[in-house]
Amino acid sequence: TEAFIQSRQLGKGTLFIAESRLSWVGENNTGFSLEYPSVALHAVSRDLSSFPQECLYLMIDGNLDEAEPLENENG
Repeated sequence: TEAFIQSRQLGKGTLFIAESRLSWVGENNTGFSLEYPSVALHAVSRDLSSFPQECLYLMIDGNLDEAEPLENENG
């Protein structure tokens, strides 16, 4: 799965959808995690004139400028 913030590609990674949050972890161990109340809108977009491939579109209530290094819970 590839992640983009605006038009900036974050790289390939894994998307996790859980009961209370959505998280994406990149191959370089950066990523983001959103609690569902911060997701204002979500949709599957198939409009290739807006984006070059089909995608999951998210509009969030907040700021997600940079993907951050994820902390290892084991230490």
